[in-house]
Amino acid sequence: AIIDVAAERIAAALIESDDADVPSIFSETLMQMIAEPVAATLRSIEQTRDALAKRWTSWSRLQVAMF
Repeated sequence: AIIDVAAERIAAALIESDDADVPSIFSETLMQMIAEPVAATLRSIEQTRDALAKRWTSWSRLQVAMF
């Protein structure tokens, strides 16, 4: 499926361009296809980190209040 999407993107870019730079189009497409899932993973990690930090802060405050 990933290869099909890449092929479609490359084909569309080649069709739209009169003076197509195939290596650049391929490179850009490949970078986008790698960057999108990596960015999503990093966002997920950041959200998890933020949630854990909030819980840690709440837990720390609870401990201080108990002692």
